[in-house]
Amino acid sequence: ARLVEEIRADKRALDRRPELIPDDLRVAFASPTFTVECLDDFDRLDRDRSRTLTPEEVVPVLHRLCAGASEGISWDLVRRFVDIFDQNRDGRISRSEFVNLVKFVRVVSYLQSAPPPPQPADPRVAQLVETIRRDKNALSSRSDLVDKET
Repeated sequence: ARLVEEIRADKRALDRRPELIPDDLRVAFASPTFTVECLDDFDRLDRDRSRTLTPEEVVPVLHRLCAGASEGISWDLVRRFVDIFDQNRDGRISRSEFVNLVKFVRVVSYLQSAPPPPQPADPRVAQLVETIRRDKNALSSRSDLVDKET
């Protein structure tokens, strides 16, 4: 959810925040062929040669990129993707918007297919890790998170 909100606020968040992207995808996105392949896909999808994609024309690429979850791709989801990446608000996806859409869908698909990180046995450990993640000085200000009976 955080990634979606960052992308909604800044369409180039994936380019500006490489730490959001798993290493193997970062390498793939940096490849000179990635944009070429995206634009080739765009041209194949743009059946009416309008140089933009309607939500209907976006559906096949979403099905392909979300291979394992394609049954979960609803019209509402397609419209949400178009809404997120449609920078000029014309209800269509341009070539440059399409490249960012493909990056985002690939990152989300990758993250959803990755196994969840192992959870610590003691819930206080998870709470401590999350608190420190949000505030690097948390240990000095939150003595309640540290067991005093050790």
